[in-house]
Amino acid sequence: MTNKEMEELTSRVQEKIGKEAAGLIADDIGLLLTDTTKINQDFEKAEKEIERLKEQKEKLIETNGNLLQQISVGEESASFTPRMKKAEVEEEAPKLSFRDSFDERGNFKR
Repeated sequence: MTNKEMEELTSRVQEKIGKEAAGLIADDIGLLLTDTTKINQDFEKAEKEIERLKEQKEKLIETNGNLLQQISVGEESASFTPRMKKAEVEEEAPKLSFRDSFDERGNFKR
């Protein structure tokens, strides 16, 4: 209920029961008006915060999308796929040692 609607409601109550009787319950009506005003202010703040968060979310989604487009996708190696076990890869790789890297004179092979 907006502040204007609450004021109209209290005016109708005063008209129906009279100003004298309305004066007797004025404290209660005042509490209702104060509480309604506070609730409306809190609701407006929450709506603004929700709107700000929605805008921020959209900007983040757009930024993340732009970042993902900048990431290059490399080629997958034919000798290793994520589903292959380590033992399978080791079996396919040739076994090399340091001795195989040097010739008989001790020079590094190219």
